Amino acid sequence: MRSTQVQPHTERADLLLVHFEGANVGAEPTFVFHTWANRLVFGAPTDGGLYLALAMPGLSELDGFRGDIEGSLMRYITQCEPVAAALEGAQRVGKVIGAVRWTGFFRDASGPGWVLVGDAGHHKDPAPGRGISDAFRQVDALAPAIVAGLDGSGHRLDETLKRWGRWRDSEFADRYWMAADLGKAGPPPTPAAELVRRLHSQGKIDLVMDLMSQRRRPSAVLSPLRLFGATGRLLARRGCDRRALLREVGSLVAEDSRRRWRNRRPAYAPEDAITDQAGPNE
Repeated sequence: MRSTQVQPHTERADLLLVHFEGANVGAEPTFVFHTWANRLVFGAPTDGGLYLALAMPGLSELDGFRGDIEGSLMRYITQCEPVAAALEGAQRVGKVIGAVRWTGFFRDASGPGWVLVGDAGHHKDPAPGRGISDAFRQVDALAPAIVAGLDGSGHRLDETLKRWGRWRDSEFADRYWMAADLGKAGPPPTPAAELVRRLHSQGKIDLVMDLMSQRRRPSAVLSPLRLFGATGRLLARRGCDRRALLREVGSLVAEDSRRRWRNRRPAYAPEDAITDQAGPNE
């Protein structure tokens, strides 16, 4: 399978991030990922004793942020209680940095004498926070491929790199679409939320953690069997709006079919398909 799609701009402004010093990270430093309603907030300890807070507002909210960047950002991120608690008494360090209206893509992985890794060849929604880690995974697979292809024949090296490129496309296809879904504005799909609740009640929430850390593929955790099971449980509940739920499930199935179709028909992004990012906001 080859995944060579170009993802259009998301409904979000992408991200606004800022660092703080003096944050209260507690006895056990924790990575916070909270999404609710139309909100998405990250918080995590980082290098040098600093604390990173990140917001992903919808594009419709962006104009309001531009009028008061710091105030709007603080109001947004402190609606997340764990981040608000960590930042109580903390001081901002450095500038508020933003990126807007990015475009995700897959480019040709290699050609005569060259190869692309990381965001140079494949860029996706930053919501899962996997860009750097994915680049390392690609390099881990690329290094032995290059060694295997260095037999004095440039033709053999080119073929080896092509095989690596096909591995890249197949390996990151599911995760590309999952990242796009995580980065969308609005609440998660109703069956997906029910699926996660079910895993939690069964003591299997580690499957979700494995999904985020890429120890498991999205299609293995968010499988059709689990999603249809979640749909059945929701339909059986009193007060369920069955028509609305079935329309939502139908849309999810249709979108999944479109994605599988695009994965099978390469259409690599052109050279100018790059992220459209804003620099520091202040």
